[in-house]
Amino acid sequence: MKVHRIITTIEVENDNSITSIELINLHPTNDDILLAITDITTNGNADDITKVYDSVNKSRLGIAGKLKSIARIINNSLDNYEFNIVTDDNTINETNDDGIL
Repeated sequence: MKVHRIITTIEVENDNSITSIELINLHPTNDDILLAITDITTNGNADDITKVYDSVNKSRLGIAGKLKSIARIINNSLDNYEFNIVTDDNTINETNDDGIL
């Protein structure tokens, strides 16, 4: 299993308005699209949207890098999943040690 994409929402508050921006990071198959902005909404004004969009756009590489790091952490965890499972199945040849655990 591997992470296919990361979808995240960032909400920015300005006085009494909230501007929300949805980002998608396609990982790792599409290096052409580092970070896609898929939705921007606000209950404020158009200036809020412009400020948030410009801020995210300027930081696109940094944000994409952080999301890729998250994907890498998840992928590593998935790769090592079998090794991280703690089992206690009390098979016939084992002593029932549930009280000790």
